[in-house]
Amino acid sequence: MARTGPPGPAGQDGKDGTNGTDGADGRDGQTCPDGYSLQAPSYDPDALVCRKDGAPDPSPTGTTPQAGALDPQRRQYA
Repeated sequence: MARTGPPGPAGQDGKDGTNGTDGADGRDGQTCPDGYSLQAPSYDPDALVCRKDGAPDPSPTGTTPQAGALDPQRRQYA
C-alpha cells in the first residue's frame, strides 16, 4: 500500500480575469402582445390581466347579454 504524506503549503492566488462585454438589454417584463397592457380589473385590484388599450371596463356585475335570455323558471338539476 502507498502512503500519502501531509499536504503541502497553499499556492499563490491566480490573477483575476478580464471583464467580458456587456450583454444585450432584456425585455421590460411586459407579457402582453402589442396593443394590450397589464391592468388591474375593477373587481380584483390585486390581479393583473392583459387588456386591450382603450377598451371600456367590463360590466361590474359580470353579467352577459345571454344571461337575460335564460328562463328564470328553468329546472335546476343537482
